[in-house]
Amino acid sequence: MDPIDPLKASGLQGLPATDEVRLQVNKKIKEARMESVDGGSPMSDVSEFSAEAARLSKPQFEAFLEAARDEIANMDRNSETFLDDATQKLVSSAFEKKFGGRIKDDPGYPQMEARLKRVILNDPEARGMIEDFISLIDLEAQQRAV
Repeated sequence: MDPIDPLKASGLQGLPATDEVRLQVNKKIKEARMESVDGGSPMSDVSEFSAEAARLSKPQFEAFLEAARDEIANMDRNSETFLDDATQKLVSSAFEKKFGGRIKDDPGYPQMEARLKRVILNDPEARGMIEDFISLIDLEAQQRAV
């Protein structure tokens, strides 16, 4: 029986990894001159984006950011719900740019939007990204004022 090439095997995502499979993976990685998966450092050839995110074209992404930026720039920074509202605007803008305005007509949309907003705000890394984005909007507004 030929050994399994774990880098070419398909449909094996649900199978438990044995020591033999792990050794074969590390061997194939070294042969491909990539960093070890076990080392904890990211491999240079691997994108962290999902296939769907990679498919998103730059003009669509820029249009999403511009729409979200414009909406957030006009919001009241002193509001107690500012971060929640800004996150909701980002989520809403992303869905609208990706799927069109009709997605909001779907009966499950409000629940999906609220769930995603809650997940983003409860994840420290994602929340930090939202706060950084808002800071960039504020900085841009300050630079325009000068």
